Amino acid sequence: MNKIVNMKVTHFDIGFEYEFDLFGISSSLRDYKLAWMLNNDLKIDLERSKDHCIELNNGKQILVPIFNYKENSCAIKLLSNRPLSESVNSDYLVPEMKHFDYFLLIEGIFLNEEVEFVGALRQVKGIEYAANIKIETLKSKENFIF
Repeated sequence: MNKIVNMKVTHFDIGFEYEFDLFGISSSLRDYKLAWMLNNDLKIDLERSKDHCIELNNGKQILVPIFNYKENSCAIKLLSNRPLSESVNSDYLVPEMKHFDYFLLIEGIFLNEEVEFVGALRQVKGIEYAANIKIETLKSKENFIF
């Protein structure tokens, strides 16, 4: 005889807090050239780091080049939206934002105002367009968890 017992089930929703600002950049520059231009114009020192392997929701993996800069009050990462050519597929880091070639992730305080920073980005030679992105609106926001 099977006896059904009613039990209260508790589900935990463990969410990740995204404590950084994210900016999308459209540029035809190669990643190293864009990093160099950002270094000169924003007075930072982005350096190439080990490529980051990201597992996408569909189970595929992509290698994404990353440039890092870190100081006491902030950390900045420049990530390519397109994977390295060694990746076996052509998926994007953020598929719903294919119109952006790069993403700039800023943790901490770099400039006081987002609007001021977008303006500074748009002044960098070689950047066609830059915009602040609300991370909560992205379907693939987990790809920014390192």
